[in-house]
Amino acid sequence: MGRIQAGEPLPPRLTRFVLCDTKYFMGLVSVSRPSRPRLGAVAALESLLVLPATVLLAASVIRLLQPPGREPAHTIGLIAEWGLGHATPLSASILLIAMPLGALALGATALGGLWRRDERLRQDTLALVGVARRQALSATLLAGVIVALGILAAVVVHVITD
Repeated sequence: MGRIQAGEPLPPRLTRFVLCDTKYFMGLVSVSRPSRPRLGAVAALESLLVLPATVLLAASVIRLLQPPGREPAHTIGLIAEWGLGHATPLSASILLIAMPLGALALGATALGGLWRRDERLRQDTLALVGVARRQALSATLLAGVIVALGILAAVVVHVITD
């Protein structure tokens, strides 16, 4: 069985509908799973640029949530003190301002280029905004339920531990 030439009848199991379905499916697969190694590299670099600032700021916040002698606040306090103790004003400004600003510029540039090239991204974004508008009240109710649950959990933990 060789290649099918133009004008020849199709084999019985290979109809035009099957060919159209196959072509349609292949189009979906190629669009839904794009190969973007450059975009992945940009995302990884952006994550690495904000990682040090994220770790130090998270350590500072966690250290303030508990008394200094209790764990994990004590260990995290040691990490934060070490990180902040070795930082000069120049290195702190690079770590906390320049690197996140570089990540912001890199990500905005990549998203801008992707926005201009990818029609499907624009359509999906508009659909997401439409869903957000339609479900704004439900999202507000959900946020209220989550906040109330968090407050009740904190009160229960406080009552149990005191």
